[in-house]
Amino acid sequence: MFGNSFGQNNGNGNGMGKAGGFGNQHWKAQYQDAKSEKEAYWQLKNHQGSQPRQQPMSPKEKSRYPIFSDVQELQDELQSLYASGSAFTEQKTIDITESEYRMLPFKIFRIVGKGLMFIFLFFLITFGFFVLTGVLQSENAFVYPISLIMFFCSLFFYAYVVYSMRQFVIPSEKQPKTKQFYAQVKAGWRFVEFILVMVSIGLIVAEYTFDKWANILSPLFSQIQKLSKNYVQLTPQIIENSLFHTAGVSIILVVTYFLFVYWANKRFTKMQHQNVYALQAQYDRAEATKNVLDGEI
Repeated sequence: MFGNSFGQNNGNGNGMGKAGGFGNQHWKAQYQDAKSEKEAYWQLKNHQGSQPRQQPMSPKEKSRYPIFSDVQELQDELQSLYASGSAFTEQKTIDITESEYRMLPFKIFRIVGKGLMFIFLFFLITFGFFVLTGVLQSENAFVYPISLIMFFCSLFFYAYVVYSMRQFVIPSEKQPKTKQFYAQVKAGWRFVEFILVMVSIGLIVAEYTFDKWANILSPLFSQIQKLSKNYVQLTPQIIENSLFHTAGVSIILVVTYFLFVYWANKRFTKMQHQNVYALQAQYDRAEATKNVLDGEI
């Protein structure tokens, strides 16, 4: 019986009974599942490797502003220094790196260059409008509002952003982070304001002394009339009138600009004091909480 039983258990020729066959099928199914998962993993890996790799966006990266992004991004950097929480400590902040701080003069140089470009383009366009109205013998009153709008939409916006940075300057900080940052930006913008005043003075002097150097332009006027077959009647009188009106526009704009600067400086100085008081109170509360936890109070 024992031999028959043994023979029946090995009748399949596998050396094992039905239980052994079931075990082989079970482990074979698990092996096939693992193999399928492994193949699926490598297929996904190869598919990802064939696609262009996308770099994750850094937290510091952000979309640029549609207009005048250079000066507005500088304001964002100063505001991040103000809000970093390290203003009253001697620790360095990572809101602006050393390399970014070294690049600050180049960013300011770019803003200064744009400011100078706005000034010279503005006065050239204004002077050209007055010359055109003189040649066409038309009314030139519309040039004044156009000039003001051009000036307000360019240089005034830059000045507003620069002076609004003052609200994020902390005078009592242990490391002069915000003060140094704002001092460099303001020094660059002071140069733009200096050029604005000098160009206005130059226009006034040129108009006042026009009779002394007008003869230099006489050959140029004659050549223009010949080339245009006397269609363009450009005379010294037209140039003098254009200089007079351009100088008048420059006086109005300089006076308006510095009144605007006075208002902006006063407004943002008040906001600076409010921000400093709030930041100081927040720091004092944090310091008191730390002392309580350390058992000093």
